[in-house]
Amino acid sequence: MKTVKITKDDILVENFFDIPKVEPGRVIVRTREAGICGSDLHRKDELQAQTDPTKHLFIGHEVSGDIYAVGEGVTNVTPGTRIAIEPIQRCEKCINCKSGKYTFCDQVDRRMAIGWNLSKPGGHSEYFDIPAYSAVPIPDSLSYTEGALVEPLAVGVHAVRMANTAHHASIAVLGAGTIGLMCIAAAAEMIPRELICIYRHEHQKDAAKQLGATHCIKADQSCSPADLSSKLNNLEKPEIVIEAIGGSSGSMEHAMELVRPSGIISIAGAFWGNSSININPIVEKELRIVGSICYDNSGDDSSDFSQAIKLLSTRAQIAKTMVSHRYAIEDAKIAYKTASDKSTGAIKVLLTCA
Repeated sequence: MKTVKITKDDILVENFFDIPKVEPGRVIVRTREAGICGSDLHRKDELQAQTDPTKHLFIGHEVSGDIYAVGEGVTNVTPGTRIAIEPIQRCEKCINCKSGKYTFCDQVDRRMAIGWNLSKPGGHSEYFDIPAYSAVPIPDSLSYTEGALVEPLAVGVHAVRMANTAHHASIAVLGAGTIGLMCIAAAAEMIPRELICIYRHEHQKDAAKQLGATHCIKADQSCSPADLSSKLNNLEKPEIVIEAIGGSSGSMEHAMELVRPSGIISIAGAFWGNSSININPIVEKELRIVGSICYDNSGDDSSDFSQAIKLLSTRAQIAKTMVSHRYAIEDAKIAYKTASDKSTGAIKVLLTCA
């Protein structure tokens, strides 16, 4: 079966594996559509920066597909069930899992149940196996394209929820990549008084408006925190800022300058390298800063995944706006190159399997 393999020097698509045999408590998924995540690109770049030519990686966790086979003891899905993938590995027994915060399961060594694997296929493969609990049924009204967006949208839903967002609040989203735009889509459901998008590329501005942003402010890498604050012009400083850039960008300084006193910053970006911050603004402005990692099932009424499915089911504009490119899995090398180059207008790049 065709599988994408990231190597030191290339991106290959070959029949590296046979279709997996199903094991108890697990299911085999037939991939229909799979997104390329920013974390996939980071992992690819990280691997290809190494000097060991034998290093490789099988990747992909933003997936929709069908259940191909079920193992002994599986009751939540049957062959043919249309699903999205919730790729967080967990034991389902520890206190964190039982409370719905399975992202913090203390019984597993690795967070991801699929993707980022050295020895077995991830979601960028025609077939792959997962724990049965990672298979989330989607309604027939949801397309496979929309199904592949459930996972990243759930990240945005969670970031908005962690900010304790109230209806009609003033909200700014710092960053307009996939996660930033998904945060905008989720925040728009709160009918905000103002929903401000801080973007870098023009196609991101257009997408943000389609998803519900009321104001868009361009800020390139040279924009200082004070410069960004001045770009608000007559807008009030937002009560909530969702940081969705991460990396080593220094974006937290911008977020702390942008938010009003006594405001909330929800951090959805993944940071690496030196991300030290100045504590003084937190104290002087009495800020509340909360982290937001992936998603969970600890909400008052429903899980972040079910909320994402609901949004995609009721707002067709989300998928129309987010999916900028689609390639057959055989063309994964071109797809990854496109996703890495924002000059292509890339937002969400999908791989498809016939």
